[in-house]
Amino acid sequence: MRDHLELESGLEHDLLRRLDRLNDIVALIPQPCQLKRGGSSSAKNTPDLLSLDDTGAVTLWNARLPHKMDDKFKLQVAMVEAACANVGWRHEVFNGLDRVERLNLLWLHGYRRRPSWYDQVAGEIGKEASNDAATLGSLFRLDTGNGEAIAVVWHMVWSGELDTNLSKRLTMETPVRAGLVA
Repeated sequence: MRDHLELESGLEHDLLRRLDRLNDIVALIPQPCQLKRGGSSSAKNTPDLLSLDDTGAVTLWNARLPHKMDDKFKLQVAMVEAACANVGWRHEVFNGLDRVERLNLLWLHGYRRRPSWYDQVAGEIGKEASNDAATLGSLFRLDTGNGEAIAVVWHMVWSGELDTNLSKRLTMETPVRAGLVA
């Protein structure tokens, strides 16, 4: 989006980090609306995030930890789902990331921006990543000592140009392959 989004919780930030790296997401809007039903205060909800994908599909997101999904929240979810169904939108409840994926996304988030030297090293990294035996370590060894190739590798993992399993701890032996995050 090339702009700052104001979010209210770490859980919302986790959701943002997950959605932000998906190549088909074209817009994210925090607290896009408030839905109310019949004047009852328990029947209102402000979704935490709206995402728009490249097909025009809209999803309203509520971020809530499982132990905080009480009966009031479940009623709110039913109301939001019904409202979304009426306009052809989707509704999702995001209940967090596992610890390893969360830490990996926190690390990679620092590499969101494409480095200015990207074009100078990305081709060589992509070529090495097309090798079936490519690992983070084999890609890092392409660095000449200035850290530029390493920064580009991390950016390429963030952007999905390099694919790896983010639900596992990242090490020098972590397999990497050319790909796009869908």
